[in-house]
Amino acid sequence: MKLSSKSASFIIKTTTLTAFILAGMTGTALADELTVLPVARDGYVANPTLSLKGGVNSMGIADEISPQLGVELAIDCPLLDVPVGQIRQQVSYNYIRITDSARVHTVEANPHWMYPLTEAFWLGGGPGFGYTNVKVLSFDAQHNLGLNLGASAHLNLGKVFVGLESRYQWGFFGDLDADNFANTAKLGISF
Repeated sequence: MKLSSKSASFIIKTTTLTAFILAGMTGTALADELTVLPVARDGYVANPTLSLKGGVNSMGIADEISPQLGVELAIDCPLLDVPVGQIRQQVSYNYIRITDSARVHTVEANPHWMYPLTEAFWLGGGPGFGYTNVKVLSFDAQHNLGLNLGASAHLNLGKVFVGLESRYQWGFFGDLDADNFANTAKLGISF
């Protein structure tokens, strides 16, 4: 994948920000106690959010930036509860149109450890896993698995949710270069 120096710089800054956020929250969490399987305890609330996503994606098989659309369901993690902040489990479907004859579909799970800067504004980041299906009309579909690293910002305005996310995905187990970098905006509703 060819990236301009501006894109490479942005990736480095995003990854560095994510690392600092995770390092700070990890130190806090190690000092306190994690709750395993909060979903099995009284008082667990999922706090679901359903969002539409739109943005851009730079994929290794394309020479240019492509539009990306998607939908995402996020909930408070039912597996782990941290003493500071909240792990938000984000599951999304994305559609990327590279050209008229090349399309990509992804399904991703990206748990982000979110830290509140104010009651309404949260920053965070974390790893993720993805499945990518690349379909070029003249060839059989290519399937790839991927590992993700991303950073996100969330603004909760009552029932309205607004978010931004930058995510890099390293693709593997496929013949095509499915590594990709996405920047997306989210607009959703909290239940």
